[in-house]
Amino acid sequence: MHGAATLESPSRSSSVRTGGASPPGETAGLVQRRPLADLVDEPLSFSIEPTLDSRAVLFVASASSDPVGWVRVFDTSASELQPAMQLDGEHVVTAFRASEGAMRLLTSRDDALCFSSLPTTAGEPSPSPRCSSTRTRILTAVGNRLALLDVAPVAATPSTRASAPGPSAKPPSSPPPSRPATKSARAPRTSSKPAASKKPPAPKKPTAKGHGHGPPKPPRLPELDVLLRWASPEGDIDPQPTPTGLRFRPPLDGMALIDAAGRPGAIDVLHYAEAPAKPGDKSPFGRARIQGAILRDGVRHDPTYSATAAEGELEYGFLRGHEEPRLVPGKTGSAYAGIEQRGGRCEAARLTPTFARHTGLPATCLLDPARLTQATPIPADETRALDRLLGLGPRRTPLQPLHDPGLIAWAGDRGFFQIEGELFSALRTDGQPRREPHPFPARRARIAWGAFTPTGEGLAFAAGRLRRVSPTGALTDAGTPLLPERATTLLGAPEHHTERRRVAHIAGSTWLARTDLVRLLPTPAVIDSLRGRAHPDGTALVGGPARGLFLERLGSTLRLTAVAPSGALTPLGAIPSPVRSGFDACERHAGGALLAGVASSPASASTAGATTASATTASATTAGAPTAGAPTAGATTSGTASAGASTAGRVVTQTLDASGRPGPVRTTSLSLAVSGELSVRLTPLPGGGALLTDLHRRHVVWLNDDGEELAARPFPDEPPATTRCLDGRPTPQHVPAPTPGVFVRLPPPAGPASCMIGEPTWTADGALRWFGSAVDGLTAQAELVLIAGLAPRPSPKTSAASPPSGAPLAATAASSATSASSAASALSAVTASSAASTPSATPAASRRSPSCPADMVAVEGGRFCVDRYESSLIDLDTARPLSPDYPPTPNLLEFVIAQWATGRERVGDIHARAMPLPFLPAWQRGRTHKLAARSQRGDRPAGYVTGLVADAACKAAGKRLCAPEEHALACRGEDRTRFPYGDTFEFGACNVYRDGHPAAILHDNASLGHLDPRLNRVRHAGAPLLHETGATPRCVSRWGDDAIHDMVGNLDEWVDDPDGAFAGGFYARSTRSGCDALVTAHPRSYADYSTGIRCCRDGAAGDASPEE
Repeated sequence: MHGAATLESPSRSSSVRTGGASPPGETAGLVQRRPLADLVDEPLSFSIEPTLDSRAVLFVASASSDPVGWVRVFDTSASELQPAMQLDGEHVVTAFRASEGAMRLLTSRDDALCFSSLPTTAGEPSPSPRCSSTRTRILTAVGNRLALLDVAPVAATPSTRASAPGPSAKPPSSPPPSRPATKSARAPRTSSKPAASKKPPAPKKPTAKGHGHGPPKPPRLPELDVLLRWASPEGDIDPQPTPTGLRFRPPLDGMALIDAAGRPGAIDVLHYAEAPAKPGDKSPFGRARIQGAILRDGVRHDPTYSATAAEGELEYGFLRGHEEPRLVPGKTGSAYAGIEQRGGRCEAARLTPTFARHTGLPATCLLDPARLTQATPIPADETRALDRLLGLGPRRTPLQPLHDPGLIAWAGDRGFFQIEGELFSALRTDGQPRREPHPFPARRARIAWGAFTPTGEGLAFAAGRLRRVSPTGALTDAGTPLLPERATTLLGAPEHHTERRRVAHIAGSTWLARTDLVRLLPTPAVIDSLRGRAHPDGTALVGGPARGLFLERLGSTLRLTAVAPSGALTPLGAIPSPVRSGFDACERHAGGALLAGVASSPASASTAGATTASATTASATTAGAPTAGAPTAGATTSGTASAGASTAGRVVTQTLDASGRPGPVRTTSLSLAVSGELSVRLTPLPGGGALLTDLHRRHVVWLNDDGEELAARPFPDEPPATTRCLDGRPTPQHVPAPTPGVFVRLPPPAGPASCMIGEPTWTADGALRWFGSAVDGLTAQAELVLIAGLAPRPSPKTSAASPPSGAPLAATAASSATSASSAASALSAVTASSAASTPSATPAASRRSPSCPADMVAVEGGRFCVDRYESSLIDLDTARPLSPDYPPTPNLLEFVIAQWATGRERVGDIHARAMPLPFLPAWQRGRTHKLAARSQRGDRPAGYVTGLVADAACKAAGKRLCAPEEHALACRGEDRTRFPYGDTFEFGACNVYRDGHPAAILHDNASLGHLDPRLNRVRHAGAPLLHETGATPRCVSRWGDDAIHDMVGNLDEWVDDPDGAFAGGFYARSTRSGCDALVTAHPRSYADYSTGIRCCRDGAAGDASPEE
């Protein structure tokens, strides 16, 4: 990015002087990249996967919660690990050997099967994969070709006389799964006429609960034909499938083909099939078997061979007493392996070439089931070696249960496994474990956050320590603050992509506002009276030379509290809030605060100086030349609103002096593009003023120190970033300069790729500084970046057009009276005597508006409060966030891990089987956590939550579950509409009634596997099914100048019902009921991927003081 960088020592840095002619807006500068901390070993969690060649295994570091993964191959022909290959948006399917002997990698990318060559030397560039769209069920290798097997109803298959592929044609699709009438089943779409009246009807509740233990028996399914297509090592796939003649009737949707194994001249197939009932059967679903079959010459079914590996009564998704079936290939045949019952004994049998049930010791079944394909007895020394290895507790993956067959992956006679994250190998002959080098020995120095002031002073938290930067650029270690565990967790939490500036300098002390208000320097301290009050969307902390300001939006008011360096708090009263939640604030050069946000009401925006933006921007259009290709100011400024023009989403500014006295409210030209987007960013400039941008940095407005607009531009178009950041975001190519209307192009990349933390900050000498991370393969190095002399010098014309900071533009004089008038009530709302440090009287307007916490919205005049966003879960004692993809209770968590750690490899098509589990923090296992609900923008809401957990988590946060009628009322908004956005259903307005169902996509049955941790990570049509909180901006229920997000769709939300109920619908529910959606079919102990949390609390009139 900015010249060469050193990744090994924080004492070394590099500088590069960029040269040559620069286009307009581009200025050469001296670039320095300084490491913030020493690199430490941070090896990645990995799994060991068998391949389609018995001489090679794969090492994979991948999670469905992370778009980046890594893969390496061990091939006995090379006798060493091959170089690591990065995966970007891909999941590993398997690998096979091509005719020339090289290993080829198969990956899944959305619906495409991709073929890649694995690198053989370090530094070798990864070749571009060849991808073809296909959704085949299973695949195996026969020689150097791949056999792709799928199924289709017999009536839909081509003639069985067609033995060779014909012209290109679309292959027959799989039968659509029949969907039992369960919670997640999708009903046919039907139009629904909205209610004529906006008066909310009382929620309807069924008279009887459906608390059964499973869905009713589905209708008998059609017979299926197994179809075959061939693929070459280069990725050429037959366009048309060929029927093989193998036919069977599946017992349930999602229970068809299990596995296949190729061998010379044949393909062995394992599948489910119906079985006739027997006397004494009790299952309502009937009976089924696990059946083996052979395709001779890789084409035709051999009707003379049939073997039943297991048979039993059918449960929903498995055979009772015979679970987790798989087919294990050997040199001359295949073996069946499974588990007799959940968590029970391993069972196995040789299927081909002849059937024989295994009755020996469990070590062979668990560690080396492929050995069972050989007809010769297993020698005693080999049995003892396997017993020795079994006693070590080996696993292929960190979460694999020890009763799962296939605990070791074999490459020839050498087996690989891991123990507590360390890699080992052993030979079949002796069973002696040998420690191996870690396959992914990442070296890293992580950075959690970092921020600068316009003086050039900066502070970052990297590698567990505070790193301080002086105005001269000197870098020093400020140590690790001694804080309680909760505050330490918040201190080290990675920067959230929606996070704004949370560090403030107050009279020589440094503070952090991240849920709690914490003093970091010079002596650590936590302000207990503000514990949990520094919500990212509704509060801001601003520094100052004598004391700081803590701004907290409560209801329709903005409460102001002065913060002394000692930690003493002085209430300054409250003013009518000019902005909604999602506002930002920064320190003014003249003292006090500059705040900006979406106007709290259209009236305030339109009367707060509607001509200000147009006048100031027009005067600044000649302030400087924009970057080449950037549109002119006239083409981008939308602030020329005339009286009566729409002000929806309009961003306004206001100043507060050091005493909390408000200045006029001013309208800017920044208008957030989509209704419901509320968050903005402010970055202070040297000498006063700030850069104002939307949350996603699409547009920027230059402000002076009084909050008046000087210029506005869209960010220049840039190609999609290719850098994958571990910390932060890819460093952009352009940044706004201090000169209004000008962008500066950063020097081109050189050396490791660069990622940026927080916002880049300009200093008075024209330098640009930021904290970030240098990324080079598996290595990530926290760094400080300084570019000297980068800011363009203002031209005389620029100086004339842009007034000094704090001086109003002549063009705004006409609107000053309007702005001052609109702020008159605010000016009278606070006391003028901050010098005496006495609390101001709370204005009457504030007393009439009952307050809710900053993360909640007041409903019906403040009668009760509702979380603005759906909740995630944190550990209350430590503030560590729990994974939203796993059940939060220990017993259910361990059950899910045992079922899906490797079970995901045997369900669904090849893309579903390739999708790994999401990341699970190690600390989350093995203990009961005191859970609390957390509502904030940009989180992944927690699924897999029971009603009991939801109730306890709300109470731990000082809240409660919403009553069903409260949820319905809050959802309708103050206009009492049927949906949050109106009375007529609109596809896509809320995240509900999606075409894709995650269980149908992963399991071929919408009613199977509802505790699979991957379900809420599924993507459909290129987009995630589950949205982050606040990511569906039209789905907002408005109350006054605030709004509640996603009360319809995304996740179901538990409500307070003693028998169990959840409201709102989830993303795949086929409902147009909107705010009336209510499910009462499950008890409070129920949980699945779609059950989430939103909390309420009773309204409290008046404002609580900061000491409460």
